[in-house]
Amino acid sequence: MILSNQEKIESYRENITEALRILDEIIEIIRFQDNPEDTIIDQKLEEIKKILNQ
Repeated sequence: MILSNQEKIESYRENITEALRILDEIIEIIRFQDNPEDTIIDQKLEEIKKILNQ
């Protein structure tokens, strides 16, 4: 079965939404641990979120 462009776009949106949800969970875990060395990881994950939200 070949997906139409609209179906592909919707699939990409769903995947991005799921990826953002997972990133949010990871960020919460990192912030909860409150390790100073995790600050860079937290910043990089936030950068990824910004890219995916565009």
